[in-house]
Amino acid sequence: MKIVIAGCGKIGTAILKRLVKEDHDIVVMDHNPEIIANVMESYDVMGICTSSTDCASLRDANVGDAELFIATTDSDEHNMLSCLFAKRMGAKYTVARIRDKANNNENLKFIKDQLDISMVINPEILMAKSIHRMLRVPAAVKVESFARGRFEVTELNLKEDNILVGKKVSQLRSVENVPFLVCAVLRDKETIIPNGEFVLQTGDRIGIIAEPSDMQKLLAKFNLVNKSAKNIYIAGASRIAEYLSGELAQFGNDVTVIEMNEDRCNEFRDLSPRSVSVICGDATNHDILLEEGIDKADGFISLLKRDEENILTSFFAASREVPVVITKVNSDGFEDTTQRLGLERIVSTKDVTADLIIQYARALQNTVGSKIDTLYSLMDSSAEALEFIVSKNFEKLNVPIKELALQDGVLVAGIIRNNKNIIPGGNDVILEGDRVIVISSGKKLLDLSEILK
Repeated sequence: MKIVIAGCGKIGTAILKRLVKEDHDIVVMDHNPEIIANVMESYDVMGICTSSTDCASLRDANVGDAELFIATTDSDEHNMLSCLFAKRMGAKYTVARIRDKANNNENLKFIKDQLDISMVINPEILMAKSIHRMLRVPAAVKVESFARGRFEVTELNLKEDNILVGKKVSQLRSVENVPFLVCAVLRDKETIIPNGEFVLQTGDRIGIIAEPSDMQKLLAKFNLVNKSAKNIYIAGASRIAEYLSGELAQFGNDVTVIEMNEDRCNEFRDLSPRSVSVICGDATNHDILLEEGIDKADGFISLLKRDEENILTSFFAASREVPVVITKVNSDGFEDTTQRLGLERIVSTKDVTADLIIQYARALQNTVGSKIDTLYSLMDSSAEALEFIVSKNFEKLNVPIKELALQDGVLVAGIIRNNKNIIPGGNDVILEGDRVIVISSGKKLLDLSEILK
């Protein structure tokens, strides 16, 4: 598929990195010559150093032949205008990064309709929702929601004293009539889709799929329930903090935001609900964190500008035994550092955005037996969870799952049928119109039929 990416900052580069692995024909546009040089050196793509609102440059990039045009510069207006130009030149689908909080749902709908933009992305909103899901399940490293909230995949790290250690997966099929599946295991940087004989070990990161209402019951049974994260501290009054604090306040959380810039503090107070406390101070200063009562916090989220500051501030919060510590890290080079410091809950704006773009690109490619509705990366991006809508063209309709010759590294993990949730067993079947959740490791799936050998 021909794809043009306009703007190659951190988010644009993350999208490029993921799309290159999908074997697309990609052209990158950016006004910074150093960025273009680095991109062309690192990836087998065409790079054009120019503004993506320059019509001649858009023609040079053959935008009119593109199936997908993605505008992810730092300027909302620039992204909207370049999408308009690309669409008028013949690009089939356009995606714009739009971050301004003034663009509410009504405004965004008007913008999409008038400019004929296929999809609008706000990375900060995506991040806020991702963090909120993690706070709702304090024991989790990551939580993803599927089928409009009908299923959740929750990632958990197994400690030495956990009752799951030493158990076969087949022993965990149901707990007190609560259906679930252990759908993936990350062990020694290798992701495994486990069969029934697989034995869980200390240090494993496991992925569990279940209905959201059942997840807390499971975690309680497995002694993995932490105290509800009620009292939340946020370091940095970023845009993500704006969305997150507002959402947390709606759910009755006590929120304290610590920001060093006085002007930003005043602005944040004006934008926030009254229940959100804003402290003007340096969140990297341990004395200030202690003075503001971090020892009483149930959750600490570091959303400062620099990754290094987020890592060090989060490490201090963890050392004060804050139960849930979430760290924003956008650079790939800090993976080993965060692991050595014991920081488990890492979030990245670029990764949640890239997930959504990959989902959209796969959906555009797939036309045969089913349609990709959602896609998320799991287990440090070494596995994927995909939600397919099954069409009549799927060749194994009404065949028991135990009789399907599935590819290695693939698991049918959930089915939604006629408003009913199913954690499938061997005798369950796939029918037209079902929503099917598939977990895949080491494979790029475009269509449900590709789960078969």
